[in-house]
Amino acid sequence: MVNLDIKKKMALILSVGQILAENGAATDKIISDTKRVATLMKIPEENFNLKVMPTVLLLNVLEDEKSNIAFRNYESHGVDMNIVNLVSALTLKATNKNYSPRKFQDVLDRIIGQKKIYSPLQVILATGIFCGAFCFLFGGDIFASVYTAICASMGKFLQIRLLKWGINSFITTAAVAFAVTLGAYFTHFLPTQTMWTPLIACSLFLIPGIPIMNAITESLGGFLLNGMTKAYHSLLITVSITVGLIFAVIIGEEIEEITLSELMPLPNDNFGGILLAGILTSVAFSFLINMPKKILPLLGILGATALLTRNFMMVELNITQDIATFFAATLIGILAIKAQKIIQTPIQAITTPAIIAFVPGVLIYRFLSSCMYIKYMSAEEFFYEIGYGLDALQIIFAMTVGVSLPSLIAKRFLKKIDRKEL
Repeated sequence: MVNLDIKKKMALILSVGQILAENGAATDKIISDTKRVATLMKIPEENFNLKVMPTVLLLNVLEDEKSNIAFRNYESHGVDMNIVNLVSALTLKATNKNYSPRKFQDVLDRIIGQKKIYSPLQVILATGIFCGAFCFLFGGDIFASVYTAICASMGKFLQIRLLKWGINSFITTAAVAFAVTLGAYFTHFLPTQTMWTPLIACSLFLIPGIPIMNAITESLGGFLLNGMTKAYHSLLITVSITVGLIFAVIIGEEIEEITLSELMPLPNDNFGGILLAGILTSVAFSFLINMPKKILPLLGILGATALLTRNFMMVELNITQDIATFFAATLIGILAIKAQKIIQTPIQAITTPAIIAFVPGVLIYRFLSSCMYIKYMSAEEFFYEIGYGLDALQIIFAMTVGVSLPSLIAKRFLKKIDRKEL
């Protein structure tokens, strides 16, 4: 690496940063991994400065009192945690074993050229399982959960096709929300004792849970611009979902007859069912973000642990949902630090699937539904319904802060772990 000129060194650093940014890595992860590459190329840490902005990486390297600047544009390609894991592992291994420039580039090219671990069919089926498990957590019976899984799977298939045809992502989200909501509406004619739960759970795979969580995490980490950008992006996705719901309501007018007050998240004391639902939501969501197969059992265990802990606190200790969510998420954050020593996977990749079941889908649905009838509400009804949106944000904030807190506190400790060999 020492023989490379400064431009080639900077180009390689930016390539690593671009790959991480385009596949959903957190800002602090991008900076830490690119610093490893800089170390590998004998660039002193004090001479290295990388700024990660919403669509641009800006790199400054000081060499012989000369300031060298380069930038690289990037586009978001979604979340692919397998790519993030492999690139992160490569930067660590290359630093420890002093890889040559050619060897490092060859391995990086192989990582980029890899196919997705899971086929589109597997992702579609996993989407159905994910939403079906949520339906159960919301109080749905087995029939309602199956209907939800079918509608969600069809929605995911439609989403994949529309994006493949080059349709704008926000238009795609609105179209898919419309299709799955209308499909779920017609399932209430089928046998089930909880006829409206599919309507809530079928579109949950569209809810921008990860962008919202990342917005909070980035802001807490001091990356305010990135946090604000991701928050705005989450808002646009939410608006797209709402538009889809509105059109579905227009066609299926009887949806208006739903008594929203009956659609409330209740503490579930069926701990056997919660155990299964926790495993299914975590593992199924891992398919959606392309997590490596080898850590799926761990993620399933953590997901079940998170749900059981939260519901135990709510049912047995009578603790409110937001506080219970915070403590359960904090427990997962601590366990993730321990797990990282063993599996050498970024903490974000471990914690996100484990706590995804905490997303307050019912509250989000109630808030979005109330937005459709806002002009018909009195001031009192308006503030009452807005409260559901605030409750949802409070729970999301609790789960994000709770799961991030242990790693924020143990930051120095984690840096020592990062220097260890795989």
